Amino acid sequence: GENDEGMLDIFNVDYEIEAVQGIKDDDGIKTLINGAASEHYSPDNINVYYNKEVTDTRDFHADTYGGKYKAFVYLTDVPAKSYGPFSYIPGTHEVSTIKQKSTSLLNRATGNPSTDAVFYDKDEAIYCTAPKGTLIVANQAGYHRGTPQEKGHTRILVNTSYTPDTN
Repeated sequence: GENDEGMLDIFNVDYEIEAVQGIKDDDGIKTLINGAASEHYSPDNINVYYNKEVTDTRDFHADTYGGKYKAFVYLTDVPAKSYGPFSYIPGTHEVSTIKQKSTSLLNRATGNPSTDAVFYDKDEAIYCTAPKGTLIVANQAGYHRGTPQEKGHTRILVNTSYTPDTN
């Protein structure tokens, strides 16, 4: 009965699977993120998301209102919306203090997480359908979600989170 029921989020796979350990050191991805950001980012962890027939997903939301990017690669083909592609609403990463506080207040009143999307146009969402091997990089302050899947469809991806350097 919960959103994302059936999704497996397998944490820190780089600790156990040697083949993915080098992803954290990929200079191309770090250069891409640091070129888009106003501060320097470094990778934190590598997870695998395994979604099989997840028909009820969390609606649009931000992971945080500052300081987080995710870079992920589809490990399976995601050729249509029925496979549950990552979706994103461009421009929503630009959060004003007023928007952030009013969103948090409305969510508190309705019992929803503080970063659930309130002010957005669902019609502006882009759906990242793509073949396996596709790299997607997203600012996690922007509204995003994995869309619901139809029965018989699976989406697997490897994900690296990036946060600002503390040095």
